Parts: sequence; C-alpha cells; structure tokens
Amino acid sequence: MMDENIVKTISDFKQSHPGVISETETDTGKILKFIEAITSAEKRRQNEKIMEQVSKDVDATIDEKQRLREYAAVQALSEPRPMERFITAYRYSHIGHEQILKAIIYSEVLKSSTTTKGLQPGVSGKRGSGKTHAARSSVHLLPRESLYTATLSPKALFYKNPAQKTTFFMDDVVLQDDMISFLKRKMTQFQEPTVHGIVDNKAWVEKTVDKRMVFIMTAVSGKPGDEQLSDRVLLIDIKNEKADDDDYYKFESNRRMRGEPEFPENQDVILCRDMLSHIRKNDFRVMMPKLDFVYYADRRLMGMCYDIMEASAILNYRNRKTEMDNETIIVYAEQADLDNALDFDMFRYSDSKATERLTKSERAFDMKAQELLVKMKTDARAFTEKQLSERTETNPSTLKAYLYGHGNNATSFKEGDGLCGKTDWYMVDSQKDNETESVKNFITIKKHEYSGIGSKYSWILEDHHDRS
Repeated sequence: MMDENIVKTISDFKQSHPGVISETETDTGKILKFIEAITSAEKRRQNEKIMEQVSKDVDATIDEKQRLREYAAVQALSEPRPMERFITAYRYSHIGHEQILKAIIYSEVLKSSTTTKGLQPGVSGKRGSGKTHAARSSVHLLPRESLYTATLSPKALFYKNPAQKTTFFMDDVVLQDDMISFLKRKMTQFQEPTVHGIVDNKAWVEKTVDKRMVFIMTAVSGKPGDEQLSDRVLLIDIKNEKADDDDYYKFESNRRMRGEPEFPENQDVILCRDMLSHIRKNDFRVMMPKLDFVYYADRRLMGMCYDIMEASAILNYRNRKTEMDNETIIVYAEQADLDNALDFDMFRYSDSKATERLTKSERAFDMKAQELLVKMKTDARAFTEKQLSERTETNPSTLKAYLYGHGNNATSFKEGDGLCGKTDWYMVDSQKDNETESVKNFITIKKHEYSGIGSKYSWILEDHHDRS
C-alpha cells in the first residue's frame, strides 16, 4: 500500500499542475522524480526573480545614494567659499602649510579648463619639514578614480595610456633625464596629447599620453628636476618657524591621544572627493577681466597668476556669472578670484629686479639682511659667510643654500641659483688670504626696496561690466 505522504504529494501536484502527469502513468518512482524535477525548476525560477528584484532594489539604493552625494557636492560648491570644505578635511590630517593644499586643489580643478596652461604643484623643504605629509594630506582629498601614486617612467606612461585628467603624485622625487624631458613636454602641452614614436616589429607605432595631466612632486630642499622644469612648476617652499613646530606638536599629540587615523575616510573627505568629481565631469571656459602687472619680465609668473585665478573661478563657478556653450560651462572670473591667486607667496615675494622668482625662504632671509643694513645705518655692506651667518642667526649650510642655491658654493652657482644668482643686490667676491692661503667669500648686500603697487603683483584694469 502507498505511503500517505506520497499519495498527498502526487495529489497536490496534480491539482496545481492539471494535465501535466498522464493518468495512465502508474510508476510511482517515475512520477516522484518528475515532480521533483518540475518543482526544483520552479523554485530556481522563483529564486532568480527574487534575486533580480533584489538586484534592482540594490541598484536603486546605490543610485539614490549617488544622487544624494551628487546633490551634497553641488550644495557645497554653491557655498560662498568652497575651499573651506577642503581646508576642514585637510586639518583632520595636517596642520599648517595650507598653500600646498590650495595649490593641489587648484591644479586638480584646472584639469577641467579648456583655456588654462595647467598648474603642476611642487613642494620643497628640508627633511622632516612636513612637505610630504602636507602633500599626502592634500592628495588624500582627490578622487581615487583619477589618481596614480606609484612610481613611473615615460615608457610606462606611454604604454599604460592613462585616462585624460589623471593626477600623478611623485614623492621625494629624483628625476632622471628622460623623465625630466618628458615632464617638460607634457607641461608645455597641457591641452593636447603628447605623442611618442617607437619601432615595433619593424613598424612605426605612435604611443600617446592624453591631455590635461597633473604631476605633483615633492623634493628635499631644492627644485624638482633642472631649472627649466622647475620654472614650469608652481613651487611651494616650506620654511617652518618655532610656532609651526609648536602647532605640530599639539596637533600630533592630540591626534595620538584620541586614537584617530592619520588619513581618515570620513564624510568630509568623501564630500571633497565628490566636489572634485563633479567638476571633473564638466569642461569650463574661463573669461578673464583685463589685468595689469607690476612687471612683465617673468611671463611664467604672469601665466600662473592667470591660471590660479581661473582655478578659483571654476571652483566657485556656482557663485559666478555663467553661461552655456553647448556642453561647456563659461564662467566669468572676478576680483575675488584674483585675490585668491595673489594670496600665494610667489606673488608676494616676486620682484621686477630679480632675474628669477625668490622662494619664501630666500625672501625671508633677505628681509633679515635688509633689517641688518638698517640697524647698521648703511646702504651696502660686505660680510664674510661666517659674519653673515652669525648676524642673521642662520645655519652656515642653510646660509649657503640661500646665497648660492641648493648644493652650490660661491664658485659653482649660476644665474638663477640663490640670492647671488637671482638678484643684483647680492654679490660675492672670493679673496685669497696671502698669509693663510685660505679663500674667504665676501658677500656684498645692498639696500633694496621691493617693487609693487600697494604691495600687489597684479590688479584689474577692466572687468566684464566695463566691456559691456
């Protein structure tokens, strides 16, 4: 006699699937196998439908979260000072050196400009000065999808073919000649791809690195690469005072006591990345007011002023006059953008009588030397290196770097190296002592007043309203 459970299983199946099992089929074993196969197939289809709906629900949730993040990014960019969002997030990881942050954020923003020559940030400072940490704390706020932090070579770049608008971070870089040559080409060709030809299987093949790439570099107490490369770089020179060291001690002590990560992944950091991702999705054309400059000799400095002003206008585009030209956003720069540009030390420490831009450290040392001349009531005075070191309270090796450039001495420096190579108010004369046969270097320093109108490097002559 057939088991009651089996009878019920067959009866229930026939009711739910009328006509599927033939009434002439009497083999119970075959019937049960058939029912099991049909039931399993139906369960599988049902599970697939459930998973499909779950997948749709998950996608909808992800899309909704992405829409909320995009909305938050646009709202943050609509605030009066969007840069404050980056400063807040940066201060979770680092204290001070905020010009480094601004330089890196502005360079990132300019990857979406169709009119800029681009900005390539460089950070210089002594070992332990905080240059690398400041740069890393800034890079931490950049979108991950367009960031490359591994070591690289020109050949690797051409073969990797990174996407347009990629940023490369190179820490404590010692550049080889081929990389220096490549970077100079890439920086000059910011708005166009860089092409490299090779022979592959006896055939000529062209490899390209796309346009609008940014290279962030740090270097120890000097310039990244040669003079020509350094001249193309937006160089931020770190010079710490005692107050900076005290602030670092307090900041790092508090972070360690709270047990906080060095580079947190919090909502403020994510918001900064989303703000930059929003800008990256767009292209901008910046309309500039007519500017004048205190002097025209340094064309690259003039170009950097325009470029930082452009970057400020794009970052603040939600608060600027804008128009649409097909898919391109036209944004009109204004006085606030020029003010943001002139906030950089390079414009405060520029001078028409210097053949090269002075670094923050060189300018700070010269201010000490100028104060010394005032105290001595003289317009010019010659000092030995020892005398100058003692009277300005400057370490002898640091003094040589200020006077002759990093790694040079009184006989090896060239034009553009240190204060003696950049200015006409520093002169060095090496004299041999006949009795001791030793050579002493006498540095003559002349009184100098820095050029500028109201201490400003640039000002607006005619804005957009004047033109209309």
